[in-house]
Amino acid sequence: ANFDSPVEATDGLLVLTNMLGRSLKKQTISIAKGNNLFDLDLSNYPVGTYIVRLQSGTQQQLRRIIKEF
Repeated sequence: ANFDSPVEATDGLLVLTNMLGRSLKKQTISIAKGNNLFDLDLSNYPVGTYIVRLQSGTQQQLRRIIKEF
């Protein structure tokens, strides 16, 4: 998942949810100012569409990802 942060370096929370809103994975991450790229291991999850949410302070960004195989 690729996220852009306008703020200085901070910690954030990366949350993977299914399309029903059920939280599947939570991970504390370090966020740098600018472009941030995070690897997510989806090998234990079935094919489908997921939402990745990055929370940092009062900011939140969402990305939709599709696992095809």
